[in-house]
Amino acid sequence: MALAVDFFGCKISKVPIQMVLRTLLWLALARTILSAATAHAQWSDEANPAIGRLNYAGFRNRQHCTAALVGPREALTAKHCVDGLAPGNLHVLLGYDGGTYSEHLRVRALQLAPDADIARLCLDRPSSVEPLSSFSKNVGAETQNIFGAVTLIGYPRSQAHSQQGRRCAVTAEDSTLARLDCPAEPGMSGAPVLSSGHLIGIMSASATETSVAVLVTALPPGRCNEPDHFPDRDE
Repeated sequence: MALAVDFFGCKISKVPIQMVLRTLLWLALARTILSAATAHAQWSDEANPAIGRLNYAGFRNRQHCTAALVGPREALTAKHCVDGLAPGNLHVLLGYDGGTYSEHLRVRALQLAPDADIARLCLDRPSSVEPLSSFSKNVGAETQNIFGAVTLIGYPRSQAHSQQGRRCAVTAEDSTLARLDCPAEPGMSGAPVLSSGHLIGIMSASATETSVAVLVTALPPGRCNEPDHFPDRDE
């Protein structure tokens, strides 16, 4: 049996019905595969101004991580990104995108968590950018039930000049850590882990198919005090 088919505007006559069914089956299968492949897809969109590229510039070393603004003078990142580095060589470029940025802030002091891979960056001046909001409750005990799908936003090494996002799911957690079902590239260390727009954790480590975030509650309470003066800045 044959059918007359209008295939994307091209009329084709006498097409065997088996061929039509096989074509429709392959199109349906391709759509399913594409949907699965994009479940954890990365995207490039307008940069979130509260998320920045954290740059370190030294005599023989240039590297970057990601940082998230959580207060007028405070940002969070992974401790391994800044441990042992001079604060004066750390620069936060909020909303960095293709060489442009919303604000350039320097780090004047560091507060490192003693037992977790998370650090507070005390900035040299107040930011005019609205910071990310964090859950105030202890997120550790109920992470999997409350947060479900989460989003990472940062600056992976392969696309270091624009924010890249990734949707993941929490697969396991304890009082300080959450395991996610997606990997993260170098450069995403310190990236905020967001649930419904709220900050719940900071990206810490990654393996082939999973990654680990440190929950914000792992950072001991503290705040960045007003500096006596601001260091000179290159804007």
